[in-house]
Amino acid sequence: MTDALHEADAVETSPDLSLWQERLRASRVEIPGTTNTRDLGGLPMAGGGIVRPGAVLRGEALAHPGPSVRRVAEWSDAAIESYRALGLRTVIDLRAAEEAALAPSAWAEPTGARLVAVPIDEGGEGDATDYMRRLRAGELRSFGPAELADYYVRTVRARAPRFGRALRVLAEPGATPVLIHCAAGKDRTGMLVALLLEALGVDRDATVADYSMTSIFRPNRVEAYADVLASAGVDASAVSALFDSPAETMRLMLEGVDADYGSVRAFLRREAGVGDDIVERLRAALVTPVAG
Repeated sequence: MTDALHEADAVETSPDLSLWQERLRASRVEIPGTTNTRDLGGLPMAGGGIVRPGAVLRGEALAHPGPSVRRVAEWSDAAIESYRALGLRTVIDLRAAEEAALAPSAWAEPTGARLVAVPIDEGGEGDATDYMRRLRAGELRSFGPAELADYYVRTVRARAPRFGRALRVLAEPGATPVLIHCAAGKDRTGMLVALLLEALGVDRDATVADYSMTSIFRPNRVEAYADVLASAGVDASAVSALFDSPAETMRLMLEGVDADYGSVRAFLRREAGVGDDIVERLRAALVTPVAG
């Protein structure tokens, strides 16, 4: 699952996005019915070491079949051994309470993992988000990577205590292996994972590239909303960034937090209640040295 990533990225880092993306293809966890489930293991620290393989996974929502299950991964009895093989002990669901109630997360069921709800209302892609309301009303006619980055910066600031709570859950003894998900595994999951990787000291190019992989594993997501956009008279190409994960967006988000607070670590201390003691616990649980 992560051996190829581990071997390639433990040696050196590269600012070239395409090289990173090629390496990160090995991070995808092959589970029938899912497209965006992947292992953060092998991502390199700027100062040495890597994220421990199998410790933290990110993905999309997984829910049992039903009338409310739309545009999320659908549970399959045939895949139960694949779910179980993850060995999850904790699942963090970042969806708003209304989203989770309509399609409850099923990720924790095969292993009896602890399911922790950390509701963040500000989803990007998704039927119930404010952005979709504005698209349907024809109020939003263009949306690019910079606008998405601005939305992310505003969200991490507004929801800093909740992102902090999720990071503290990750730091608890026995929390791993953990899977983090929202609806698509893109926006809210992308923000939390980026904050986590920055806290751990992961090379920023790797963090940015990891975020961008959603567009590779779930390409052309705007097409799933073609009917909504067409009925509102909105050009899909003008708002596609809302449904993608442009690398530029994550780099701008992290640079924006740096500009406001000096660093992401400073932001976490000041706004999210994640002090150096929590960061050290995260590093102890999630970082492993690389021999040689």
